Amino acid sequence: MIKGCLFDLDGTLLDTLTSIRYYLNYVLKKHGQKEVTVEETKLFVGKGARNLVERALTAGGVSVSSDSGRELLGKIHREYVDVYDEKPEYLTSPYESISEAVDFLYERGIKLAVISNKPDKMVKKLVELNFPNRFDIVEGASEKYPLKPLSEWPLSICERLSLSPDEVLYFGDTSTDMQTAKNFGAALAVGVLWGFRDEEELLENGADVILSHPSEIIKLLK
Repeated sequence: MIKGCLFDLDGTLLDTLTSIRYYLNYVLKKHGQKEVTVEETKLFVGKGARNLVERALTAGGVSVSSDSGRELLGKIHREYVDVYDEKPEYLTSPYESISEAVDFLYERGIKLAVISNKPDKMVKKLVELNFPNRFDIVEGASEKYPLKPLSEWPLSICERLSLSPDEVLYFGDTSTDMQTAKNFGAALAVGVLWGFRDEEELLENGADVILSHPSEIIKLLK
């Protein structure tokens, strides 16, 4: 029996693509670096802010393994997090019907959690603004746990929710998410197509179920 659901944030609960690209390009441009396209942003997200900046710089021809490249990476990463942190809700909105799906799960007594490789402070603010009082645990990247797809963090969340992994569904939109679900032993790895990646990537990385619209979350758990 399913008693809990873990959700990724970017590309799963919230459409943050325009916001991420806006803040990233703002800092890249400030340092004279090549800006990223929408399609590049979709590919670069999913493994944390530092990895996002590293991929953007590499795409722009910067060698991040050099001393100057590492220094630039660190500087842009810090500035990106700082400016994004000031107003993470800018250009961000919940996906159509996702709020209704979350409400349905909450009213059914399903335990809910958000686990995102986005910085913790941003994650907490965005979830509270868009889904107030709906999630039992909301966590972003911090020094407490290694990032997804490693299993330690989601297993800790399951433990704190008093659930075993096989009682939990995991929802996400990237290969990192599907690998996360498999690594911690979720009952189902649920890939969503309204986010940043395509069905092929999700299936190749272990998706058990593919959803095309947030309303299908309700059907999955009825």
